[in-house]
Amino acid sequence: MTGKLLARLLGFLIVLAMLAPILGIAWLTIAPPEISDSANDGLMSFLMTTVLPYQFGQTLGLMLGVAVVTLLAGVPAAWFVTFIDFPGRRHLQWLLLLPLAMPTYIAAYVFAEFLDKAGPF
Repeated sequence: MTGKLLARLLGFLIVLAMLAPILGIAWLTIAPPEISDSANDGLMSFLMTTVLPYQFGQTLGLMLGVAVVTLLAGVPAAWFVTFIDFPGRRHLQWLLLLPLAMPTYIAAYVFAEFLDKAGPF
């Protein structure tokens, strides 16, 4: 019983530590000026009027693009390996899982290396 309680407490503390920066930024944006640090008031209002709308739009565009590409590539591939029997189907099923197992930054580095002017080697 004590081990379970300790594990839950540790998990809660880890989640709280991960949320602390986000909660701090949220507090700076909604806190009244008399409570928040007066030096940050100008910075946050500047960021909220200039940088954040652009970054928010970029983030939404990226999310939409990833959703569309995933839908257009993933659904036909899943349908293909599920309903059509062809040689190498089992291998292709495992290869389709590769993007889930490979970290994105490594995949991006390999992709950039293959498209370099000098070539992959």
